[in-house]
Amino acid sequence: MPSKMNAAVVEQFGKPLTLKEVDIPTPAAGQILVKTEACGVCHTDLHAAHGDWPVKPTLPFIPGHEAIGLVVAVGSGVKIAKEGDRVGVPWLYSTCGDCEYCLAGWETVCAQAQFGGYTKNGGFAEYLLADPNYVAHVPAGLAAADAAPLICAGILTSFPALHAPGDPVPPILGTLLRKPFAAQAVAISGAAKKLQQADSVAIIAEMGTGKTLMAVALTHVVASGRPYACLFIVPAQILLKTAREILQTIPGARTYVIDSLRSPRPSQTGPQGVNELRLRNGRIVRDGVHTTLTDMRLRRKYKSAWERWVACAINDNLAASKA
Repeated sequence: MPSKMNAAVVEQFGKPLTLKEVDIPTPAAGQILVKTEACGVCHTDLHAAHGDWPVKPTLPFIPGHEAIGLVVAVGSGVKIAKEGDRVGVPWLYSTCGDCEYCLAGWETVCAQAQFGGYTKNGGFAEYLLADPNYVAHVPAGLAAADAAPLICAGILTSFPALHAPGDPVPPILGTLLRKPFAAQAVAISGAAKKLQQADSVAIIAEMGTGKTLMAVALTHVVASGRPYACLFIVPAQILLKTAREILQTIPGARTYVIDSLRSPRPSQTGPQGVNELRLRNGRIVRDGVHTTLTDMRLRRKYKSAWERWVACAINDNLAASKA
């Protein structure tokens, strides 16, 4: 085996990847070395390379979490993989396996979780290390290029297998304000075909505006003109970006943000209540306080927002005096 390999390395966030020669890693105890046959490209790789998320990878690093390859070396103690096995190395690289989350099947929120192509070097290289407990064993009859996208953690990536390119796409896709790419249309159409056979549907998207937006488009297709609602839980850093993409894509969409569920007070600063987000002159703006939980309780009795605010203030003062 050679001592060097080629790899596409992120050396600076937001800069093109550097193709360079680096040392081939040696598997430690409990690790395997995989020779890469193919590696898919996910939008998460772009987020990683651009340093988009608050917890950033440590530079330099090798992206790629959809790697397929052959095991060429094993570390001591490895029992469930051997040389010659064909495996896929996924986004969830490893976890502790012992905490309450791992034992309950929620390994993705393990405090010690490691992620391929992010906290661990990934598949944009000729070789990569992997934890044999978390790899997928790939059948010999499945081509590496076909298997790679199936290794992604995203729910939409594997759906193109359900809808062949060239098959007709749902006409409602044509009503989107911003047309999806051909690959996105294939993914959305394939997923919609499967979901429309279900009695009820819950669509959950991996974080990231690209996949979140595809989930909304998928919901739009499955709804087939009926009213529908989507609930997003997003970090503040991408809140406005997510709202912008929804408003620029889904016709007639209305978006609301829960800034605070408490009644507004003069001493509070920043957005309060539940606000509608609108696209105005190219900018996302909050269109005033829409409602609060207290508003909901008092709306029938008090007609104006001022009357409701006074009632809230009186109730709060009474509660404070009793305390």
